[in-house]
Amino acid sequence: MSGECMVPDCTAAGDPCSIGCADSAGKSLADQSPCGPGKFCTVGQCKPQLVLTQKAFTFVPGALFSGTVADLSDLLTTEPGSALSAFIDWGDGSQSAGAISGGSGSFAVTGEHVFALSGQATVGVDVSDPYTGASASIQFNVDTQTKEYPLGQSPYDITTGPDGNLWVGEVNGVARVTPAGTVTQFAATGGASIVVGPDNNLWYTGYQKVMRITPAGVATEFTLDTINGRPWSIASGSDGNLWLTLNTVNSPTLVSTIGRMTTAGVVQEFAIPTTAAFLEGICAGPDGALWFTEYFANKIGRISTAGDVSEFTIPTADTRPVTITSGPDGNLWFTEWTTRQIGRITPTGTTTEFSSTLSSGSLQGIAAGPDGRLWFTAYNASFVGAITTAGVVTKVAIPSGSDAYGVTAGPDQAVWYTERTGNRVARLVP
Repeated sequence: MSGECMVPDCTAAGDPCSIGCADSAGKSLADQSPCGPGKFCTVGQCKPQLVLTQKAFTFVPGALFSGTVADLSDLLTTEPGSALSAFIDWGDGSQSAGAISGGSGSFAVTGEHVFALSGQATVGVDVSDPYTGASASIQFNVDTQTKEYPLGQSPYDITTGPDGNLWVGEVNGVARVTPAGTVTQFAATGGASIVVGPDNNLWYTGYQKVMRITPAGVATEFTLDTINGRPWSIASGSDGNLWLTLNTVNSPTLVSTIGRMTTAGVVQEFAIPTTAAFLEGICAGPDGALWFTEYFANKIGRISTAGDVSEFTIPTADTRPVTITSGPDGNLWFTEWTTRQIGRITPTGTTTEFSSTLSSGSLQGIAAGPDGRLWFTAYNASFVGAITTAGVVTKVAIPSGSDAYGVTAGPDQAVWYTERTGNRVARLVP
């Protein structure tokens, strides 16, 4: 039998050829019979005993990675994983033995490592069988789970623009960030809350002003003549208007209203039952209405595009609700500042609260992610979190140790968030 199962004189011209797993006389060999160095017969074909397939994963620099790095198939289906050995090169100058688990010819190669680099690492996996001499190797690139890009000034809110870029509202400007991390700054007099408007421009809030900026960077300011001239958050409504949470400025008495603003800058205010609520976040709901948070009143509000208002009290007292967003399950989801809980409210007003598992700090932003979960940020806590619609929470550390403010689903199936104290924007692979 030759190493490559070559059969002599098997063509009309007398040339040698391969007819599968056969001996030199053309007789078929049984499955799992050796047919060459590191090769065995299987279903009439001569194949390598060991085959590795990379397992996609990402890592956080400086944090422990523990998981599967590759899948392994072994043609010797009765061989246990203990008969094999694995070695992992982590691509940052460190190597370690891998663990092999599984059976019946199907195994997982796992390992643990704290990566000493960020960006991209080239990982190598080698598996060998000391009994048969078979081996397999694979090499592939893995990315940092979170990549951070400097902005130069304090960022707040973030949204995905109509141009396929990320747009960030900053203390004194607006930044455009490409999915590759290229930052362009535009001067502005505010930018705390930012949203894509019904006209496919970016709209953002400032002190007694609302600004519009085109994807090309041309900005226009609209000064509010309303009594409650301090716009806090902004949302795009189903009626083709912008909707604002408004609170009084330069007044000893707090008055909060909802503003409806046309793309021409004309604003109409609507009163709410709890006048001193201090309104924070606002978003378009799945029911065509606008939903908003009442920070001091401990309520979630709903306003139809015609101006009809309803209020729903949050079950836990003094939660200080902040940001609200429409979830993938047809409900509204919001963050609670003081209680560090995440709330879910149905369009009919039924509220359920979930622990964020955060023991300190305060919850801030929340947005639907590209993976079917809700992603949230926290003040004075260096992580971003994700919660399933069933309430299961996962947290991901921020590599720089900063805290996060705004969060959004990016155009690249990643989660993007702003780092308030770190003056950065970050991209996270969920």
